[in-house]
Amino acid sequence: MKRINLFGLVTLLVGMLSLSFNLPKAYANSSDCTARGIGVDLSACDLTGANLSGATLTSATLTSATLDETNFKNANLTGATLEGSSLYKTNFTGANLEGANLYGTIRVSGVTSGGILGVPRALPNGYQLINGYLVGSYANLRHADFKNVNLTGAEFTGVDLTGTNLSGANLSGAIWNDTTCPDGSNSDTNGLSACIALPAAAPAPKQCNLSGSHASGCTLIGADLTGKDLSDADFTGIDLHDADLSLGSHRNTNLSNANLSHANFAYSVLDGTRFTGANLSGANLQNTSLIGISSGGITGTNVLLPLNWQLTGGYLVGPSANLSNAQLANADLNHAQLMYAQLTNGNLAGSNLAGSDLRGADARGADLNGSNLTGATLMWSNLSWVNLSNANLTGANLSGAILAGANFNGANLTGVDLTGADLTGVIWQNTICPDGTNSDFHGQTCVK
Repeated sequence: MKRINLFGLVTLLVGMLSLSFNLPKAYANSSDCTARGIGVDLSACDLTGANLSGATLTSATLTSATLDETNFKNANLTGATLEGSSLYKTNFTGANLEGANLYGTIRVSGVTSGGILGVPRALPNGYQLINGYLVGSYANLRHADFKNVNLTGAEFTGVDLTGTNLSGANLSGAIWNDTTCPDGSNSDTNGLSACIALPAAAPAPKQCNLSGSHASGCTLIGADLTGKDLSDADFTGIDLHDADLSLGSHRNTNLSNANLSHANFAYSVLDGTRFTGANLSGANLQNTSLIGISSGGITGTNVLLPLNWQLTGGYLVGPSANLSNAQLANADLNHAQLMYAQLTNGNLAGSNLAGSDLRGADARGADLNGSNLTGATLMWSNLSWVNLSNANLTGANLSGAILAGANFNGANLTGVDLTGADLTGVIWQNTICPDGTNSDFHGQTCVK
């Protein structure tokens, strides 16, 4: 019988333990989706809407993760693996993608970029990294700068190029299919079957001196700007009272603190324009497009507005309005039309939203404590982490809504339609359930 060398065996075991202590360690595994840092394992995690701006995720594993609407702005993703992950409306602006693997990513649509650093190891199928932008099908390239850039053979199917600078760019062999062109037209219907660079901006009125896109020392009182394109111009604090800006294209124009009293904007496109602090007394905004406009602190009365719009508490309130962080506590928004509006982190505590239409609205993180939402329509809206404590939602329609983490403490949900709603992590406490019972009587939940 052979003798066992116990001393040698113990020495071997000690050596193995010592070696294991010296092995590199991951900072987390996929069971901890809140972990951040070098080498973190976030594979298969749902990071929808997560704010990872400026995060250090060097060599991170994000394989098969859900990264829809995730904000990676200025994040360090050097050597990270995103293979098989979902990239719907993901923001990579200013991110470092040196050596990152984005091969095999799915649902790649609406991706925002620009100022990207480094050379990725692999990109989504059909995508290229050009001038710091991720260029490929259904990308969001609004206001991108491709001046004098080589875009030969670029894939622009479904891409949004609104306001993008294509002057001097080489577009030979570029693929145009349902592309939104810099001037807002569609490549399929503009008669060109392609997009071209925006024409040079119309000269400014003689009485106004412009420095770049910012108006300074201007006298635009009563100016005739009919049919002009003032998109992206900065008229902060400028006096435009009695000016005629009708029939124009004024996308993303900055009119903050401007005097717009009795100005005429009829039939103009004002998408994305900022009206914060503006004087709109007697202004005419009838028949205008106001998608994504931002406001607050507006003064003036007798404003003529498009159908379904109202001026309340200094804010322009209507469909697709940008009311993020709006301060509308105790506001009267009875039967307000807020379809697809942005209400993220807004303060609407105590507001009257009875009968209002909020279908498709994004109200993540908003405060609706004590609000009146009786008979309101909130189908398909995103109400994640919304404070609805003590709110009255009697008869409201929340079918298909995202209610993850919402607080219904003391709320009245009598007759509410929750068909297909996401109720993950909802707080039920002293809540009147849709069937009229109290959540406290059946395990602090209204889910049966």
